[in-house]
Amino acid sequence: MEEEEKGITLGDIFKVIFKRVWWVVGVTAAVLIAFVCVIQFWYNPSNQVYSAQFELRLPYGNTYPDGTALRLSDSVMLENLRIIKAESYLPEEERTGIFKDVDIEKMVEEDDITFTQVIEQLEDESYVYHNSINVAKKYFKDEDTAVAFTKAVVEFPVTKARYLVQNINYYERLTRYDTYTTYGEKIATLNSQKDYISSVYAGIANVFGGEYVPAGLGSTKTIAEYQRDLINVFDQTEQDYINKTIAEEKYFFNAQEIKRNNELDISLAEEEIEDYNELLQGQKEAMQEVIDKLGTEEVSKHVEAFNAKIADYTEHIISLQRNIERWRKQIERIDAYTASSGEAADKKAAFDKTLGEIRAEIEECTAEMAKVNIATYNEKAQVIYVNNKIEAEGGLNILLAAVIGLLIGFVLVSVVILIIDLPAYKRVKYAPPANGEISGQTPEVDVAAAEASEVQNAKGEGEDK
Repeated sequence: MEEEEKGITLGDIFKVIFKRVWWVVGVTAAVLIAFVCVIQFWYNPSNQVYSAQFELRLPYGNTYPDGTALRLSDSVMLENLRIIKAESYLPEEERTGIFKDVDIEKMVEEDDITFTQVIEQLEDESYVYHNSINVAKKYFKDEDTAVAFTKAVVEFPVTKARYLVQNINYYERLTRYDTYTTYGEKIATLNSQKDYISSVYAGIANVFGGEYVPAGLGSTKTIAEYQRDLINVFDQTEQDYINKTIAEEKYFFNAQEIKRNNELDISLAEEEIEDYNELLQGQKEAMQEVIDKLGTEEVSKHVEAFNAKIADYTEHIISLQRNIERWRKQIERIDAYTASSGEAADKKAAFDKTLGEIRAEIEECTAEMAKVNIATYNEKAQVIYVNNKIEAEGGLNILLAAVIGLLIGFVLVSVVILIIDLPAYKRVKYAPPANGEISGQTPEVDVAAAEASEVQNAKGEGEDK
């Protein structure tokens, strides 16, 4: 018989395999489940990443509200990841502790969180920035935590900007105003605060236009209107009045301290006048002694020197007396406008009230500006995601893993069955013909039965011997 007639066909192979169909089903299912579990709980977590593509927008481009520069790569730095993990920039009531089990130190150490930026130049020579962040899946207990962490990293610049704008000390200058002890310092501070408010409005108008209306304030007032209203606060007319009144009335905010200093200056000046009077008297007596000792011709050259000293002393005494007079008048003014009542006191009280009202008005403008600035950041600081949904990428698809596991299981069990059963099947199929049967026509005989027959024949041969 030719060799090809003794070959095993594909049909024969499947007949052998499916003689043990429950083995095939059981082993294949077991391998499929094991393979899927390995892929799902080991391979994919080790190789998948959560990726987000996004565009970031802040009101002032690459600058935070405190003036520091924005760099997107800072979001994946360890110090900032610690802030993200602790949710430090979120209000206390919004913190959930969802990231407390995320090992950010290992994440950074193994370079399992990365930021990339591709800059595309358009035909009009402008630029488009394509930003993306990848975070390894293996650091998260579930998808919700992974997605939340990825979004927190992406949105960190916005979260930081909103935190900073909320915590700016908008009233720092006014706080200094309250500690200053001179009207000059106070007036300069009020002007400085007004300039600060104006600069914030100007910055917003430069970016979004004067007709921009900040959202969330329940008002239709535009930035241009805020700017116009500010012009009338502590305007030049009020400033001229304040400065003129201070100069003419000799007002001092720290009047009692000035009065004490004046009294001290008067006391010292009076002592100095006494000293100079003694010096003056001494010069006169010395000059008389010279005149008595020397003749008239010889004394003239000495008298000229004495007279010069006497004139200096006299001029200095007169200057001190003028200062004393000025200080005394100043004390009189202070006593008048610091008295419990009287015309001067009432006038000074009205002046202080006017200045206090100006300060209060500027404080109200500051509060309004702070709300506008915060509202602008809440509205305009934002992240725009290229894809609406953040999902794990990479690794092996679970359906594909199931197919591969199915194939592996089927192949493995089939190989084992063929190793065990195929030799016996071949012996039955190609056994010599008997009782008129034609060789090769009994492949359907049960293999186990064929093997039992072979065992029986072997025993019979033994007995014949």
